[in-house]
Amino acid sequence: MLSAWILTCLKNTKSEVSGLESLQSAAIKFFTATAIVLSFLLVSRGLPASPEHVVAAQLIKEKHFLEAIAHLNRSIKSEPNRIVAYVLRASAYNSIGQYDKAIQDCETAMRLNPHEPRAWTKRAYAYIGQERYFEAIGDCDRAILMNPKLAQAYEYRALAHKKSGKCEIALEDLNRAKELKIYGASIYR
Repeated sequence: MLSAWILTCLKNTKSEVSGLESLQSAAIKFFTATAIVLSFLLVSRGLPASPEHVVAAQLIKEKHFLEAIAHLNRSIKSEPNRIVAYVLRASAYNSIGQYDKAIQDCETAMRLNPHEPRAWTKRAYAYIGQERYFEAIGDCDRAILMNPKLAQAYEYRALAHKKSGKCEIALEDLNRAKELKIYGASIYR
């Protein structure tokens, strides 16, 4: 539905492009549409989005982790109680192997809201990076209790089980994550 709207915007914009002003207008429309989609994705996953967080999420998606971290540092300085900033920064820290910092951000997010399952899954991933598989499984279990449809919790739990030698259990979790992702993808068609 959203992708169709973006395509319509771009098609309409394409026919309007005739000069530099129109090109600038097209670029503004495109980036506005992208920001709307990213905001929708964050909000649909239960994370309140602000423009700063949308930009940081896009930077993480594009694998510009250090830029995302710098952006989120500024965001946290101005709004220290925004859980989404800590969860996003933990994701970026995990991506560059700074697991201690990721754990610290997750624990801050948990203090602000102990019922935010994404904080538990991001910490689980950091624990996996530190080869603390039992703790990772515990965090995933807790996240799944909070949100049984969170595919990422099943994926990370599967990874922890696999690395600790429990391949059959890992396969069950991986299949469950796959089912949830297929179901989740069909919602947005």
